[in-house]
Amino acid sequence: MDEACKTSGAFAKGLARVAGSLSGFVARSRQVKLFCIVSLLLFLSDGLFFMRPCVAATFSPNGSLVTARYGHTMTLLSNGKILVTGGIDGNSNVLNISELYDPAMGAWVTTGSLTIARSGHTATLLPNGKVLVAGGFDTGSSALASTELYDPTTGTWTPTNDIPVARGFHTATLLSNGKVLAAGGEDGSHSSTRTAELYDPTTGTWTATESCSSQEAMTPAVLFVSRMPSFTTRLRDSGHLRGA
Repeated sequence: MDEACKTSGAFAKGLARVAGSLSGFVARSRQVKLFCIVSLLLFLSDGLFFMRPCVAATFSPNGSLVTARYGHTMTLLSNGKILVTGGIDGNSNVLNISELYDPAMGAWVTTGSLTIARSGHTATLLPNGKVLVAGGFDTGSSALASTELYDPTTGTWTPTNDIPVARGFHTATLLSNGKVLAAGGEDGSHSSTRTAELYDPTTGTWTATESCSSQEAMTPAVLFVSRMPSFTTRLRDSGHLRGA
């Protein structure tokens, strides 16, 4: 048997082992504890796979938000803290309150408030360490075109240029060139939109770019290794979207 056959055979065996582990994970996923089956897959030059199982993981309480909320964003900052912005509280009030979680202290503290209360927005960590918040819906459920920048060094928010098309439930993807791609979502009439814009942190401006191939709201976007964003559809109240 030549070297190519040996390698392909080892590759097939490796895939079988991975499939078996994943099926075991699915079978146990209903348990209270979450089990990590595979933590490392290493492909060597001879085609062999090595798998190292990690220890069982559990969840435990670790501090509560100052203000209970949903429809907010959570962003991991460059300093290791987590920024929570906006959302809706238990009384259906749209919030402008922002909070920071410090893993070292295990506690939440308030930080500067958004200039405009919003939910269903996006929050993107920029290469310069600031956070770009874009769009969303205000207290009257109107789509927002406003955008803001959070500076972790000062804990304050500063308005920046509006996004060309007001939108919420959209995606915001940091591209390899440092720009942010905002796409899809719902516009001011609460209709799905295919429009997309690019934000340039160096100029603080938005420019229109090619529209999505289908009307996609509340749709995740993933930056591939090829640096081309891909959109996958998600269930909407009005039905299913299947395009990508």
